[in-house]
Amino acid sequence: MPCPPGLIYEDKMSSCVWPADASRLCENVKRDVLDDGFVCPDGDVPGPLGRILPHPTYPHPEDCAKFYICKNGVVPQKGQCEPGTVYSEDSFKCMDPENVPGCEDYYKNKN
Repeated sequence: MPCPPGLIYEDKMSSCVWPADASRLCENVKRDVLDDGFVCPDGDVPGPLGRILPHPTYPHPEDCAKFYICKNGVVPQKGQCEPGTVYSEDSFKCMDPENVPGCEDYYKNKN
C-alpha cells in the first residue's frame, strides 16, 4: 500500500503511520536530497505559537530570498519569497528586508 511522504505502512494496524509510531524499527530510511544537498533535518519544529509545524521551513544558507520547505517534515522542496521580501527564520515567513536581521540590505545590493 503506498503511503503519503514521510509515513510508512504498519502491518499490525493495516494503515499508514509515522515511523516513530510503527511497531517495527525503521533504520536506513532513504531521505530525499535536493540538488544543492539540502536534507530535511530530523525532529519536530515548533512554530511561533509553540505548536509543531507540519511543513517546517528553513533558511537558504546563502540567499535571503530563498528557503526550504519540508513537506510532512521529511520531503524537501525549494521556496522563493515574493520580490521585495526575504525569508525570516524567526517568523517562518517572507517579510520586508528591514525586519530581518542580516538581510536588511539584500535588495540594495541587487542591481
